[in-house]
Amino acid sequence: MEYQFTGLTITSEAFDLFKQGLGLRPGGVAAMASIPDYGVMTVAIPEPSTYALLGLGLLGVAGVVRRNRLAA
Repeated sequence: MEYQFTGLTITSEAFDLFKQGLGLRPGGVAAMASIPDYGVMTVAIPEPSTYALLGLGLLGVAGVVRRNRLAA
């Protein structure tokens, strides 16, 4: 499943946090401030099978760690 957000803008408070987080210098701040529209953001939501595969991988890693501890 995928969601799209279009016509994104940024508030002045969020912009201040963004430039502080990135450590932008004045030239970078001016460049970022001149962008009128930040475009399209796509958010993908993983399928349940992705979570199942992740869980199996974590169980496999835990099994290997357990086997190595018992062998030592």
